[in-house]
Amino acid sequence: MHGAKNGRDCFEETENGTNYDNQSNPLLAENLKGKLLITHGTLDTNVPPFNTLIVVNALIEANKDFDMIMLPNRSHGFYSEPFMMRKRWDYFVKHLKNTDPPKEYEFGQN
Repeated sequence: MHGAKNGRDCFEETENGTNYDNQSNPLLAENLKGKLLITHGTLDTNVPPFNTLIVVNALIEANKDFDMIMLPNRSHGFYSEPFMMRKRWDYFVKHLKNTDPPKEYEFGQN
């Protein structure tokens, strides 16, 4: 969930009088610095894709650069899939180590 106002009836805008706007990703998009990789499964029912697209739209409106991978036919827990592990690792190597990762590296292969 990227913010309490994204259309989920089970989440309230306030809880016990607390406003959560300071934790809302769409409202914070203009503050982004550095690199951002957004990934989302297209069949996610825990955090529906439209929630991530609200953040994407806020990033576009704030003229921020980001990278995005939509994984077809995936639900909420795809992070241990080999493709996603490699893409995440590649992103870290490229943007934190400032070097090109090995092309199409396969984990567990020597």
